[in-house]
Amino acid sequence: MKTHNSFFNGRAAHFHDHYEFLLVLEGMLIHQIEGKNYLYPAGSCCLINRNILHKETFKTTSKICFFGFSARFIAGLLHSADDAYFTQERAIKNSELYQFIMEDLKNPGKKVYLDFLPTGDNVMKTLQKCRNIRLLMDAMMFPKFGATYQINGALCDIISFLADKRNFHCTTVEVSNDSDHLLFQRISHLLEDENGRLSRQDLSKRLNYSGDYINRIVHKYTGMCLHDYSMDFAIRKAASDLLSTDDSIAEIGARLQFSNRTYFYQIFKDKYGMTPKEYRNIHRNEENGTQV
Repeated sequence: MKTHNSFFNGRAAHFHDHYEFLLVLEGMLIHQIEGKNYLYPAGSCCLINRNILHKETFKTTSKICFFGFSARFIAGLLHSADDAYFTQERAIKNSELYQFIMEDLKNPGKKVYLDFLPTGDNVMKTLQKCRNIRLLMDAMMFPKFGATYQINGALCDIISFLADKRNFHCTTVEVSNDSDHLLFQRISHLLEDENGRLSRQDLSKRLNYSGDYINRIVHKYTGMCLHDYSMDFAIRKAASDLLSTDDSIAEIGARLQFSNRTYFYQIFKDKYGMTPKEYRNIHRNEENGTQV
């Protein structure tokens, strides 16, 4: 195994004449993209186009699933949505994954890839149990009549799962962009999912970067420390709940883990210039067309 890993990690960076999708099932992958290293923990995915110079290396025991799609194959698979029977099938055309592929087929030549970040802790459990990955492998290894339809159906199911915003955040990344920007987007997505209630340690564990480095990235793009940036998500959620629910202010604060009512009121007022009660009354009256 050591010999195998040494050989694999020692490969040169390479191109493909097809799209390559990788999914980290277990462990952690170091994905080198155009000379820069990115950490991909379990649950994360990446779809690279045909112009990206890349290589994968491993430092831990890992399980990775790779798919290679020729341009002709993936175009045919996605174009089938045009003639699909059901509206739900055609909805794939609204996804970032579909638009990424179609844009790249239409305007080839850019160095661009699609990054996937799972939206919750249970995504990997769902994915690992997905029978379609096993079905896909069995159909390719032991083909029989109908295997082509099985393969296409299994891939469509996997693509639908990946394209669903409830499962993954998708981010289109151009290689020319600042390499730190992708990490900042991942941090923002995770904080949005948890209404800002993720500690520095939690983020460090999920992203496999040190808490200090995560804090520096947040400050670079926002001018705020990680704590203040996190609180911004919590307060925005509080403002949303004030207008969309009839829950009391105390209940909303408790749900967002504000144990100190004075602190909750203070940071809310710092952001919106008024107390939570005033915010609710003013905006609800505006919705009802009442002069305040």
